[in-house]
Amino acid sequence: MSRYLQHHTHRHPLKQIDDIERVYTTGVHIYCSLCELMIDRNQTCYDCSSSCTYSLHIVCAELPQYVDHGLHPHHGRLMLECAVPKIIVRCQSHDHSLFFVEKAFYEGVCNGCQKSYTQWSSECFVPKEVKRTQSFLFRCVECDFNLHFLCGPLPSIVKFDYHIHSLTLVDHYITKDDHNDEFYCDICEEERDPYIRIYCCKDCDFAAHIHCLLIECGWTESIDDTNDVLHTTLGEFLTDTLTDQDKALLSDPFTFGYSSDVKTYVDQMYKSCTQANYLLFDNQFRSSIEKIYQINHFPSFTSNDYQNFFSELLLYRPKEGLKLDEKYLRQKVVDIKGYKVPLTLAHILKTLLHQYTESDLFGESVWNWTPGIKSVFATTFCMVCDQMCRTNINDVTKHLLQSWFFYLNAIAGNRFTNMMFLMKFVQKIMNHFFCFEAIRYEKDIKEKLQGRITDLEAELKKCKEKLDMFNTHMAQTMERIKDPINDALSLEDKTVDQIISFDELLHCVEFALISQFI
Repeated sequence: MSRYLQHHTHRHPLKQIDDIERVYTTGVHIYCSLCELMIDRNQTCYDCSSSCTYSLHIVCAELPQYVDHGLHPHHGRLMLECAVPKIIVRCQSHDHSLFFVEKAFYEGVCNGCQKSYTQWSSECFVPKEVKRTQSFLFRCVECDFNLHFLCGPLPSIVKFDYHIHSLTLVDHYITKDDHNDEFYCDICEEERDPYIRIYCCKDCDFAAHIHCLLIECGWTESIDDTNDVLHTTLGEFLTDTLTDQDKALLSDPFTFGYSSDVKTYVDQMYKSCTQANYLLFDNQFRSSIEKIYQINHFPSFTSNDYQNFFSELLLYRPKEGLKLDEKYLRQKVVDIKGYKVPLTLAHILKTLLHQYTESDLFGESVWNWTPGIKSVFATTFCMVCDQMCRTNINDVTKHLLQSWFFYLNAIAGNRFTNMMFLMKFVQKIMNHFFCFEAIRYEKDIKEKLQGRITDLEAELKKCKEKLDMFNTHMAQTMERIKDPINDALSLEDKTVDQIISFDELLHCVEFALISQFI
């Protein structure tokens, strides 16, 4: 057997070693990057000859890259991990056992709902629960019988370690605390569709996404027994592990270590960019018709505008620095190969570390990170990945772009390094966002101006109606006093003294004085 191997799952040559004691001296277990099971100290294995933490069992390394498997005839030849079913279940509506497949991406019709994911996706609204479970499938190989994950034979009752009661599977559920047509999962705290199957505890008004609960409970083996949930929250872990230098880094990862002059210069550059972009993204401007009146020119969304926005993203620094959401700080943490991450993000990190090396994900600086920084950056990276999976490209906002760019820039090493990584981010997401923003900009301005025109037209209509009503009233009035008006008009060229003489005026005054003493 050769001492070196170029395996198809890794870019670096792997070296066969008989002693991995050198790794165990750090107190960190070694896991096979293919089967994800632990490698014993005395086991012969393949290990990356570079600085990557990538290892394979000898047996795993010799497995074929592709197999022909009846479980996925529509995909042809697949990777081994796609073809091995981990769970077999019984279904009351079918005679044979069903295989649970995690990476099916089945495009055919479900025998339960009689709908395909392709048809579902063509509708104007696709529930997030559907998107998050689209790769899962229950399948009978003998009959070509298939059920979507949400339509399949899920456990009717499950036990969640972080809730006192068992949770029951129901077709839909609206809790007492849900108001204003907004419904939330009590595990991930994201919105849920109240008319899609869910696990709930009616005693406590507790409701959880099926994918959140089953993944976090380990039902799909996304988190195995070697990665137990720790008895500490992320907030507690970071309180114990973050050093003062770590906190200083997280408060301003962009200019950490630079002089105050550099920070002042960066602030001035950022203000200059935001001023140049205010016509593009100033919501106050776009919401105020008076401000629109004051603008003599509008942006053309040229390459110069694009570059100004890119510069603004590059220089963006939130006042609070890199701060994790409170919902993650309250969660228990899971140890994924030395990274402590929140329960709801653990499956994302595990998948990423299975497909990529640590340096691929976080850059070469990962080897210098403290445990606290490793936890924060890994959590942040998984959070961004999770948000990207949940966000349609046409729903990306400027705030989301700023947050993602800031987080990824901090993880990539800040200080304008790893620019190729950031440019991929820009080209893949920012280009499309800029186009959608141009569409939204046109829509917003036209709606404001058209709305103003509608208001003015309505006001003009009211004025015309008032004028018509007034004309009708006065026409009737003038008809009633037609003779006095004609008499008055006949005298319009005369002066007052021609109408009433001075003697008549004195007589009127004398009569008024006498009347006072009578």
